[in-house]
Amino acid sequence: MAKQELIKATKNLKNVTVIPKPSPDMAFQAFKMLADAHHEYRMTVQAETTKREAIHAWRDVNVGKIEQQTEFLKAYLSETFKERRHSIDEMFERLDKGIEAGNMDLVNVAMESITTIVKSSPLKEAEKIIQALNDPNIEKIEF
Repeated sequence: MAKQELIKATKNLKNVTVIPKPSPDMAFQAFKMLADAHHEYRMTVQAETTKREAIHAWRDVNVGKIEQQTEFLKAYLSETFKERRHSIDEMFERLDKGIEAGNMDLVNVAMESITTIVKSSPLKEAEKIIQALNDPNIEKIEF
C-alpha cells in the first residue's frame, strides 16, 4: 500500500509549480529592495526624530511660559491683596474717626469706599490679565 501512495504522491508533484533558479538579476532586485527599505527606514527615523525634537521644544517653550505667567500672577495677586488690605485698614480708621467725631459725611464716605473695594475682585482682574497674556495681539498690559 505504501508503494501506491508513493506513486500517487509522485503524480501530484508534477502539478506543483517549479521555482526557477535564482538569476543574478533576481539577486540584484532583492538587494535593491532591501537597500530601498533600509533607506526608507532611515528617512522615517530621521523624520520622527525631528518631530520629537519639535515637540520637546514646543513643550519647553510652553512650560516656561506657564511658569512665567504663574510667577507674574502670584506677584500680582500678592501686591493687589496687600494694597486692598492697606486701603481697607485706612478706610476703617476714617470710619472710626468719623464715628468718634460724629461726622456722618466721613462715615458715609468711608463706608462707600469700603463697599467699593470689597465689591471689586482681584480674581476678575487676574482673569482679564490671563486672557491678555494668552492673546498674541496684545503687546502691552497696563494696570
